[in-house]
Amino acid sequence: MSKRQKYSLDAHAETEGRRRQDRLETGTPKRDDVGRAALHAMLRVLRQHPDFKEGQSLRLYTIRLLRTALFNEAEAERVIGDMIVRADHDREEWIYGRKFQV
Repeated sequence: MSKRQKYSLDAHAETEGRRRQDRLETGTPKRDDVGRAALHAMLRVLRQHPDFKEGQSLRLYTIRLLRTALFNEAEAERVIGDMIVRADHDREEWIYGRKFQV
């Protein structure tokens, strides 16, 4: 690795470290955190209100996106069903894991 590449990687790591520290200090969520929270919200709605038309539309749209990305539709249904059942546990795990990191 050249010195120039090493400097570039070190500078990138420093910048990312500062950004992470700033996010922690200000309580700013990452895009992954927002996505995870939205996923848990959708899963909990699907579990608590299985007849909610908009929730089912979102579930079907998600499956359609996965099918477009060449995933097996039946397997996508199975995985989403499993996620709905585990939604509360996974949500708690994520929240407590986040509290531990902070």
